[in-house]
Amino acid sequence: MAYGITSEAQLIDVGTITAGCNQYKQALEDFETNGNRVKEAGEVCNAKALSIDSSTIQWTINDLGEEIKNVKTSLSAAADGVVAEATRVYNEQVAELNEYRRRLAEEQARQQQASQNRGS
Repeated sequence: MAYGITSEAQLIDVGTITAGCNQYKQALEDFETNGNRVKEAGEVCNAKALSIDSSTIQWTINDLGEEIKNVKTSLSAAADGVVAEATRVYNEQVAELNEYRRRLAEEQARQQQASQNRGS
């Protein structure tokens, strides 16, 4: 028994964890939106508008916009990992609880059988 689970009240709440991660991922949408806005700014502030002595920072702005969008992808993947791990732990806990109940039922059946044998 890795978790010591003996009742359903001890199981982790996968539903709450999943809901929280989904809310977190929804908030991450701002990274994509703002990354796109930064890229749009790079297009508006094109090479001609941002040129100084034939040098431009337009591509740097576009790269920054893409990096902002990539942050969303990384953080979203982390949230998915949390949900996957919570689900794995929950499944292990349920299996442990079922095994505990099975052993408890076996023990009760043995005790009942022993009691009946003494009464015979």
